[in-house]
Amino acid sequence: MEQPVGAIPWDQVGPGWILATWDEGPATPVGEPHTPSPTTLYLVNPIGGRYAIRTFAADTPVGLDDWSGDGRRALLTAYGTGGGPTTVIEVDLTNGQTIHSQRVTTTPETKFQYTRPYGRAVLATIQPPQLVGPLTFERTDTSGAVQLVYATQSRAVGSFQGGVLSTPDGTELILGAQTGLIEMSNDGHLVGTSTLPTSSGVPCSPHRWWTIGVVLASCGGPLYLVPLSGGTPTQLTAPLTGRGPDLGDLDAWKLDSGTFVQAASGCGDVYLAKLNPDGTTTPVMVPDVDNSGTVLVVGAHDELLAIQAKLACGGGVALVWYNPTINTTNLILGPPLNGGGVANAILFRDPNT
Repeated sequence: MEQPVGAIPWDQVGPGWILATWDEGPATPVGEPHTPSPTTLYLVNPIGGRYAIRTFAADTPVGLDDWSGDGRRALLTAYGTGGGPTTVIEVDLTNGQTIHSQRVTTTPETKFQYTRPYGRAVLATIQPPQLVGPLTFERTDTSGAVQLVYATQSRAVGSFQGGVLSTPDGTELILGAQTGLIEMSNDGHLVGTSTLPTSSGVPCSPHRWWTIGVVLASCGGPLYLVPLSGGTPTQLTAPLTGRGPDLGDLDAWKLDSGTFVQAASGCGDVYLAKLNPDGTTTPVMVPDVDNSGTVLVVGAHDELLAIQAKLACGGGVALVWYNPTINTTNLILGPPLNGGGVANAILFRDPNT
């Protein structure tokens, strides 16, 4: 069922809730031009009850960047038409109103995220014009005023290549570099580096905290577990052989039913796979989902995986919970439940993890 923003039970919002943008227009067949349609920002509870927070007009395409650790605010980007400036919008999820809005002259590839644990500032990974030149990494307040431009060059592992992970308390940042990871204090001082093997031209990128003090990172195809204590990284997935559908391992989630991997296939699609004891992966056929296209993992909660994919019956992209233990899916947003298609989704992140 759908309810308005004023009906959100804020005392219940937490793990298992999802923030998502949903395009109300029908799916566009391949080869036909896409007709812009209004986009609604939804807060969705673990069983699919949805709360409409705000609807953006069809001429204002928006992307969902991040969800604050306190659960009450969201960062979105409204892309300028014809290459115009991007507007970064902070929305109050309790009423759908704009808290701050700033216009930035940057490329759509620029990434914005809240600082941890509660999102009192914003971290921006800024792509240069025409994507030529080094990346810039800076921290601003939520209104856009620059607080700090980080020095991101390291002799040990090279320059910053994108990909940022904060410690749960926000005191340190882990940055992806040319041949490893850079560990930096929140005030910009270098704490240390971790070197990983990387293929030529393939940088390393941190993804999530695997355990306390251990980062899951991708580097040149495989995934690695990198201890920040200075210990030797452990390779989680096997090197690519060039055989089979796996063209690179992008992320992973450890559940009681096994470790599941987001893997890349041809034509830009990604799919779900399960880790084997020898480090190789086996594709997982998610029930009721079109496994020939992209099957994108949003996150894990309570032994379930939140997945964005087109359903086998067609239509736009839907958001489902997948239970790998009993091999079932549960639709929570998108077609055929409420039509349209899910554009972006973020799973609630416990600020203490």
